[in-house]
Amino acid sequence: MNQATPILEVRDLSVQHTVAGGTSHEHLEAVRQLSLSVAAGEIIAVVGESGCGKSSLARAMVGLLPASSGEIYFRGAAVSGMDARARKDWRRDTQLLFQDPHSALSPRRRIVQSLAEPLEMLGVKADGEQQQRILSAIAEVNLPIDILQRYPHQLSGGQKQRIALARALLCQPRLIIADEPLSALDVSEQARLLSLFIELRKEKQIAFVLIAHDLAVVQQLADRVAVMYLGRLIELAPADSFFQSAAHPYSQALLQASQSNWHNTPANEPVLTGEPPSALTPPSGCVFHTRCAQVMDLCNRVVPEQQVLNQSETARGLHQVQCHLYSSQ
Repeated sequence: MNQATPILEVRDLSVQHTVAGGTSHEHLEAVRQLSLSVAAGEIIAVVGESGCGKSSLARAMVGLLPASSGEIYFRGAAVSGMDARARKDWRRDTQLLFQDPHSALSPRRRIVQSLAEPLEMLGVKADGEQQQRILSAIAEVNLPIDILQRYPHQLSGGQKQRIALARALLCQPRLIIADEPLSALDVSEQARLLSLFIELRKEKQIAFVLIAHDLAVVQQLADRVAVMYLGRLIELAPADSFFQSAAHPYSQALLQASQSNWHNTPANEPVLTGEPPSALTPPSGCVFHTRCAQVMDLCNRVVPEQQVLNQSETARGLHQVQCHLYSSQ
């Protein structure tokens, strides 16, 4: 495999949900023609308001949701053309951490039983080998051995999230997709989990796709930032470029709102008004034009094409944006 080949790549990916309404059914396009790649050891943060399609993207990346169009590539091979063995490798090497780890753990099983399950699926049957790998995973996430005999209800939220991470590590993944893994944790547990992510990236070259809403966490952790709005990827940038000079008006509004929260001071004026439009009936043209303070006549008629800012590519990639404000550059 070429060293430049991404671990995972999605090209023009769309994901639809069927919504029942009375006697008819409608199709909600949660992800719309989105392209994104993840390199070995890279941490990409996907940000945006609730309902923008972040979780649907995460689940499609691991095969829990089918793509309505587009393609997913794992280590350069199209998932749609894989045989059973190759699909098993993809699902083993790409692990998902859920926002609520409690729901991912059986309340009737001790932690050691929950951790043995993925090993059995991988064909690790010998008790001695299972025990060795479980103990190693527990040590990697900095938990005591006696936790193995407890039940999920006896653990804190942070401990359960680290158990979920340990279970993912048992599969020896190349990519972990973490869907809001910090949102239910207190500050100290958040710090512990962040440190673990950084350590795993450094020592094992594990890549992460971090679904997040806290931009302070994103600034600490991410190499690149992907901004979604109503199912579309509207900005993709190296983290330092994003936080210094976000290009899309929506990205700028998210940053301004977050900075007000960090300093615990009110913004001088509203940075983002109104609610996102319904994904069942998205606006024509630019999906953000109904809330944009810099809207032009063109915005409500034409979908903006992707523009590359500062043509020279950095070590962390290009700064790309879908906005008519940059179409003449």
